[in-house]
Amino acid sequence: RTAAPPPTECWRVQIAAPVEAARARVLRETAESLLLVRLEVTPGKGRHAVKTIECLSGAAADSLRRRAIATGFGDAFRVREPAPSTR
Repeated sequence: RTAAPPPTECWRVQIAAPVEAARARVLRETAESLLLVRLEVTPGKGRHAVKTIECLSGAAADSLRRRAIATGFGDAFRVREPAPSTR
């Protein structure tokens, strides 16, 4: 089985960004359970961003964002990041 080619774009979905780290961890666990995706908590600018770990295509990120909003994460949005470098 051959490996998939590296993505040419990298979209992530941010679910929330609370100020409190403990709240971010609870939101991460809840969102992972409801959305069935792996999420991480990334501190920065006084907040703790809860967002997807893996890069997604634009279409997949849109789909996940809509699911997150429908599930109760009304502030979810897409974040474009540099595509991972190939080695």
